[in-house]
Amino acid sequence: MKKSAILTLAILLFPVDIFAQDVIYLNDGKLMKGRITSESGAAVTIEMENEWREIKFTDIKKVMRNSVPRPDASAAPAETPSRVRKPDPARYHSLDALLTVTNFDYKETVPAPLKSTEKGWVPGILLKYGYHKKRMLAALSVEAGGGDTNYDGTTQAGVPVTGTTGNSFTDGSAVVGYVLPAGAVRLTGYAGIGRRTWERTLGAGTASEYLETYSWNYYPVGLRADFRSGEKFSIGLDACVKIMTGGEIVIGFARMGADSDLTLKLGNKTGYRFSAPIEYARSEKWFFLLTPWYEHSAIGQSNTGAVTIMGGTPYATAYEPASNTIMYGINAGFVYKFSIAPK
Repeated sequence: MKKSAILTLAILLFPVDIFAQDVIYLNDGKLMKGRITSESGAAVTIEMENEWREIKFTDIKKVMRNSVPRPDASAAPAETPSRVRKPDPARYHSLDALLTVTNFDYKETVPAPLKSTEKGWVPGILLKYGYHKKRMLAALSVEAGGGDTNYDGTTQAGVPVTGTTGNSFTDGSAVVGYVLPAGAVRLTGYAGIGRRTWERTLGAGTASEYLETYSWNYYPVGLRADFRSGEKFSIGLDACVKIMTGGEIVIGFARMGADSDLTLKLGNKTGYRFSAPIEYARSEKWFFLLTPWYEHSAIGQSNTGAVTIMGGTPYATAYEPASNTIMYGINAGFVYKFSIAPK
């Protein structure tokens, strides 16, 4: 009698916790009843009596969440219309491994006939980790690349100079975002922080070789729209501004006989980037990603610094001119999406 009273009280106080369950209707007419624990880009995981089953979205007719069964176990579960929906990606991890190729076009803003430009194709690699939970997302990425570009410029006296410049680029960023449902379109607003470094070896391989190291922080703020085309393809459009801060350049004058290298503060400018990621589902967890992109960045003129020799004797002054860089390219590789069932 006492146990019966306790059970009755528990049912009255916590009816949803006792009876509520998720129900997945399969295309073949079968039902899966339990608790949905996670969803990836192509499948959903449901817990049924301590057993986890992963079901493809393509095998699912519909999903009903927090359904309360009728007393007759053979009867169909009572539907709650506001909770019935097709499963959307809810919680999963993603790992991206992409090869990159970039057309690099750099030009300093100097009075004619002076000039300083760099042009060429630069290969690289991009690694990214993402965590997606319901409408929230977080991502960490790191990109590295390097290669030679063609230098076309002049000396300070206006004498033409051409040659090869060695380049090394690194870029790391962390962003958080929020997904906004908009019918067939998936909108994601995001913001974060990043840091970019460019090591530029001028006169590479010659007696006059020296190094310039550019670095700055930036705050990316953007909006991405993803459109699904059938069960295999999705196409996205991503627009982002990059707010530059803390820019500086270290010029390797010590190698040329100066007392030390010269550090200058760069003018901070805002850049922008557009990309169009195209994703193809090869399986439930593996995806091929191809992303064409375009980016414009700028650097403001630096302050003027003094170059000294022989223990402090003034020799010259130097500054870094303003510049503009246009880059475009393609990233291509694979994405692995997976969910982790709770223990």
